[in-house]
Amino acid sequence: MARLQAAGLPCFGSVKDAARYLHNRLGYTRQAAAEAGSDAGFPTARVDEACRALPTGLVPEHTAKQLLSAAGIATTAGTIAATAEQAVQAAHEIGFPLAMKVVSAQISHKSDIGGVALNVRDEAAIGLQFEALRAAVAGVPGAVFEGCLVQQMARADAELLVGTHWDAQFGAMLTFGFGGTLVELQRDTALLPAGAGRTAIAQALAGLRQYALLKGYRGRAPANVDAIVDLIHRMGRLALYLGERLAECEANPVMVHGNTVVVADARAVWKEEQ
Repeated sequence: MARLQAAGLPCFGSVKDAARYLHNRLGYTRQAAAEAGSDAGFPTARVDEACRALPTGLVPEHTAKQLLSAAGIATTAGTIAATAEQAVQAAHEIGFPLAMKVVSAQISHKSDIGGVALNVRDEAAIGLQFEALRAAVAGVPGAVFEGCLVQQMARADAELLVGTHWDAQFGAMLTFGFGGTLVELQRDTALLPAGAGRTAIAQALAGLRQYALLKGYRGRAPANVDAIVDLIHRMGRLALYLGERLAECEANPVMVHGNTVVVADARAVWKEEQ
């Protein structure tokens, strides 16, 4: 088995596991073949251009969003501000209320260190929050404060996670489900090959425990499920196109409010082409 793994071939602990994998894989292959014509419009040229700006290793939020935007995925508008004065200027361009997030190459999960301020409503609050974010970074050994990302606020009746990762055995994989800061606690996600078609994605989405939240739960506006499926599908296509160079990519949260489906935060890990 070690020799098979070293050669990059799939390995299973039992015949039953192998048979289940083959059954599922063949099913997705048939669906992908049936929907092959739906992928013709993927914007490869724009994605290639965005990739030129990606740093090796951890890709910061603002740059990761530019990659997603190149793939046709909606993201919240934002500007990096190195000073409180620049943050005020950005706020007038974006509009209140807004969110402010730390920018630091050493910090990936900003909310874990108090690096996110929400519903900032005026210039005075910007100054206070800018210094609070600076202090939050100062509390992380080795972290350097580069400023903050000033971005528009987005409403949400539901928050989703959509992510991809490169698996040495199975290639590009696609994960999606209900997200936000409680994603690990909720454990309500699905895992598919990144090449899964829209039909397979829609079926897996409908199988999530909290799917009722997207259908107008307790008077909320029903979500545009087709738009959600399209976003997930585009993330999968992006991972499939970039292959192992895109080691990881995560959009969390994806804010869902009626017809609006927009990525509010994102991160990625980029590898140099071998």
